[in-house]
Formats: sequence, structure tokens, C-alpha cells
Amino acid sequence: MVLKCVVFECTNRKDRDKHLQFYRLPAVVVNQGEDCENLSSERRREWLASLGQKFENRNMGNIRICSAHFIGGEKARLYDKGNPNWVPTVNVGHGENVLKQTMAVNRYNRLHNRQKRKQRKRSSLWKRVGVGKQETLQGE
Repeated sequence: MVLKCVVFECTNRKDRDKHLQFYRLPAVVVNQGEDCENLSSERRREWLASLGQKFENRNMGNIRICSAHFIGGEKARLYDKGNPNWVPTVNVGHGENVLKQTMAVNRYNRLHNRQKRKQRKRSSLWKRVGVGKQETLQGE
């Protein structure tokens, strides 16, 4: 069976486009807690909304979306909701807004950099506190 991307006007196929990844429609995870179930069902809803198609009378297990529809060329993990690749947004077949994509990438990068700065600040504080404790213990 040939796997094709379901995005409107996308002609990518797995047998022909070897450089692309083809992702399944996210499943709703029900056996890992309520938070995981809510997050995975929200992601599935957003993927379907992003595609903007009616999938009535279709086997949802056969739906594939190629990596060409993600900003970084790869989908994000389930718990990385702030990542712009959490939902396919590139060339999804209906009047996309390039500015919106750029803003999402910038927002994600700012968040990621802010988290890195906080982590560096915390580690430097712990180093200073650790050095201070050593000095007082040696001085006694």
C-alpha cells in the first residue's frame, strides 16, 4: 500500500519521497492518566482542525502527514505543547498565515532561551551556595 500525505494538494508519497517522514494522526492515549489523555485528545483535535478536511467514513489509522508540513521538518513530542511543530502548520492547504508561523517559532525560541537562562542562574546560585558552605565548614 502506498502511503500518501492527506494534506490538500500535497503530492508526497513514502515510496517516492524517501527524504520525508510520514506521521500518523496522533492517537488518544487513554492508559497513562487523565492529563495525558486530555493532552493527546487536544492534539488530535488540533491536527484535524489544521488539516481542515472531513474524514467521515475513513479509516483514521491510515491517515499520514508528511514532515514537509512541520516548520522544523519533524513533529514535536506530546508534552512539548509550546513547540510550533506540535501541530502541522506549513502548507496545510488553506490560507495559512506565514506571520503566525514566524511568531510561533519566535515565541517558542524565547521560551526555550528563558528556560535555559533560569537553569544557568539556578546552577550558578547552587555553586555559590556550595562554595560558601565549604568555606564555613573548613573555617570552623
